[in-house]
Order: sequence, then structure tokens, then C-alpha cells
Amino acid sequence: MLSQVLAAILVAALFAITVIAIWRSRSLARINVRLTHAISERESVAAELRLHDRAIEYSSNGIIITDAKADDDPIIYVNPAFERMTGYTKQEIIGRNARFLQNDDRDQPGVEEIRTALREQRPVQTVLRNYRKDGTPFWDELAISQVRDTNGTVTHHIGIQNDISDRVANDAALRSNRTLLQTMIATSPDAILTIDPAGSIETFNAAAASMFGYGAGDVIGKNIRILMPDPYHSEHDGYLRRYLETGEKRIIGIGREVQGKRRDGTIFPIELAIGEFEVEGQRRFTGFIRDISKRRL
Repeated sequence: MLSQVLAAILVAALFAITVIAIWRSRSLARINVRLTHAISERESVAAELRLHDRAIEYSSNGIIITDAKADDDPIIYVNPAFERMTGYTKQEIIGRNARFLQNDDRDQPGVEEIRTALREQRPVQTVLRNYRKDGTPFWDELAISQVRDTNGTVTHHIGIQNDISDRVANDAALRSNRTLLQTMIATSPDAILTIDPAGSIETFNAAAASMFGYGAGDVIGKNIRILMPDPYHSEHDGYLRRYLETGEKRIIGIGREVQGKRRDGTIFPIELAIGEFEVEGQRRFTGFIRDISKRRL
């Protein structure tokens, strides 16, 4: 009898052990699946982070990251493009505030814009005059944005920088050339004016005003025919339209002697040369006019 009871207990124990083993096996399998999934997700995130790191490292824009929680917002990261742009090495930059790039040239509108934006914890984009390690200035187009934690607290600043020195130099050269051209036109002894494809006067220099007796405000926007006696007055629009449609030139690029008409109705001989140019894909015509009345005396 005792042996039967022991046998029954043994069977029950073996059954319980088997059930526990099966339960543990299934639990381990579920844990294994979860671990595998977590590891896969972690590897995916790590791969994405490596991709982002490579994108930042190989970016042609200078990129810096600063620690907004630390005193004086020190730089904690710079990419190679920033080193090339400034001439400083990473070791010379880390731990410093980015203002060192302005040297003593702090009285700039862009500097104040940045101070205000950082104080108000908002993004900002501006242009600064910064200085390379060798002391040469360069124009820095800078965009700063904030990084916030889950509580909304600003923890870091990210600055993306673009050296626009060539663009600034080109713009300055264009402004200088424009000023020079405007001065040349304004002081030219010959009348110079421009018209659009419809024949409307767009510019009218001082010599033209003196020659024809009209102020620039009197003729801007009006058809060039106002300066012509017949038959030129009635033929001009047709000639201009025919040229635009066919390319057939009669005066443009050639020059000829014709007649002009002053504000008081006086008709006088002029030497007229016309040039053609384009502005943003739109045709324009320039007239160079010389009064040859004295030549006819």
C-alpha cells in the first residue's frame, strides 16, 4: 500500500516538474523573442544614429552643438567642416563659447539678434562677420535652434553655419557696378533712356531731360513715341512689333540719323543708336541719343 502511495506521489511530482519545465520553456521562448526584438530595435536605432553621425561629419556646412545647461553655453561638438571653415582644430574649440569667433568685433546687428533669441529660447537665423584663426574675416550665415528634453527644457543649441563670403563679395561688386553705371548714365552728355518691349519708357537720364525738355517723371511709363515727330511717331510701334516677331533689324545695333521732338514741339536732328539686352529673361532696349543740330549749321 505504501509503495503504491509513493508511486502515485512520484508520478504527481514528475507531472508537476514536466508542467513547470514546459511553462519555463515557453516563458523563456517569449522572453527570447522579446529580447531578440529589443536587440533588433536597438541595432536599428544604432544604425540610424551612425547614419546621422556620418551625415553631420560629412556635411559641407559647419555644425556645432553647445551645452545650454552649462555655464556660458560651451561648445561640446564641432564637425570637420566647421574646423575647415574657421581654421581652428576641435581641441582648440571645445569648451569655448562661440562668441570667440567675433574677436573684438561684437558690435554687430547679428550678435544682438542671437542674444535676444537665446534669451527668448527661440530659433534664429542671421549673418555674422566672424574671423578665422589666421585673423581673416568671413561672412557666416548662421541658423541656431534649440534641443529640448521631455519637460520642454532647453538642453542644447545646434548651430548650422555657411560661409557666404563669396556671395557677399559678389553682391558688393554688383552694387558697386550698379552705382558706377548709374553715375555714368546720370553724367553722360548724351541722352540715354531705356524702354520695354511695349515701347514704354523706363529710365530717362538728365541729358535726355535737358535735350527734350521733359522731366523723368513726365515721361516714365509713357510710350517713346512722345519724343518722335511723324513719320517715326506713327511707324514706331509697328517697327518694334515686327522686330520682336521676326528679328528683322532696321536701327537696333546699327544707328542712324533721325529726328526728335522736344516738349515745345520743336523738331531737331538726332543721331540715334539702339542696343538690346535682357533682364531676368525680359527684353529691354537702350537708346543713345546725340543732338546734332550744331553739326547741321
